[in-house]
Amino acid sequence: MNIVTTSKQLTSRMTRAAFADRGLYWELALDAGAIRQSLLAVVIVAAALGVGSAIHDVMRGAVSGAIGGFTVMGLWGMFYWFLFSVSAWTLAKLLAGLYEVEVERVTYLQFVRRFGFVSSPGLLLILTPIPFVGEAAVLMAFMWTALAAAIAIQLTFEAPIGLGVMASFIGMVAALLISVLVGVYLLS
Repeated sequence: MNIVTTSKQLTSRMTRAAFADRGLYWELALDAGAIRQSLLAVVIVAAALGVGSAIHDVMRGAVSGAIGGFTVMGLWGMFYWFLFSVSAWTLAKLLAGLYEVEVERVTYLQFVRRFGFVSSPGLLLILTPIPFVGEAAVLMAFMWTALAAAIAIQLTFEAPIGLGVMASFIGMVAALLISVLVGVYLLS
């Protein structure tokens, strides 16, 4: 497979994930090599967050802080996604008892192969420096990602959508709280 085909496939998969294409998750279940693309999607979205931060710094006149802002926010984006994925996977396994769903057979790596693509709506975070639009983009990216994650969780665990919604939203809040606490600790 050449690079052009791979980039087209990655773009297609990210778009399909953003629009909650249920067929994508069945396709990813069968493609063990998709984990590289899944993690690349996470890196691309983290880079979009970093670019948004760098542009914000430049617009404020802090040109020297742009590289640091890009690096810190990009790393924070990847750290947040990792916390979100671990939280959502763990919660789905814990909540499975409520729904009487057998989930032991889903490993974390199988989960990540599908879950990385749900970060795709986070590309909107590149818009953060734009007044008013940036705030709406952040809210939209978080909500859109949570909904895409709920569907991915539901299909990965072959569970009711309620399990996906609970694991997604609680996992997202847990990841946000943990990442903010870690950030506060590191800055103090």
